[in-house]
Amino acid sequence: MKERMYADGIESISVVDGVARLELFVFKSGEKKEGVPPEHVPVGELVMSMNGVVRLYDGIGRMIEDIKKRQSSTKPLSGSENFQAS
Repeated sequence: MKERMYADGIESISVVDGVARLELFVFKSGEKKEGVPPEHVPVGELVMSMNGVVRLYDGIGRMIEDIKKRQSSTKPLSGSENFQAS
């Protein structure tokens, strides 16, 4: 069975005996205070071998390059292109 978990980011990364542990977190909902980082809570860990970390790193690099290509090939619309008064 496939399990999905949402995370806003990685709190910490540690490596012990060739096993990487990435602690994942989500931002806590609630009132945002200017100049104060949002609170966050841990939601789980991603645990993988060092070979798995290398494959993850390679895959994320390819994904970032793909995103960059897509962004450079699309022209953002200005307000006048999005809306025409009738």
